[in-house]
Amino acid sequence: MMHRELQHVRDSLDLIHRPLNAAILAESTRDVTAYLGRAQAASDQALLELNNALSRSGSNIGRTERSLVQAAANALTQAFGGAEKVFLGANVSEMRQRLLDFKTQVDFADAYLRAALGVET
Repeated sequence: MMHRELQHVRDSLDLIHRPLNAAILAESTRDVTAYLGRAQAASDQALLELNNALSRSGSNIGRTERSLVQAAANALTQAFGGAEKVFLGANVSEMRQRLLDFKTQVDFADAYLRAALGVET
């Protein structure tokens, strides 16, 4: 069961990546803000699903897998916080630099989930 939940969360990361990539390529602060809002909402949903999966797993998950899933949750938490900082950018260039920090944390979460799925299977 945990495998299916983790795979679902990993698949849902695409809902973060698509608007995030569009935000990075956007030419106006308005567009960056709109795309970022979608990416931030998707990251919040993915984090909620990860935390729910962790709480339901109990002792049905190994220590290594739990550590990897917790690392993914921590990366998404940092990503969500990093998204807040993007809004502080004065122009598109500053916002784009901060978006890359957000994207890096989402990429870390994806890598941790891939490792957890590899360990579990």
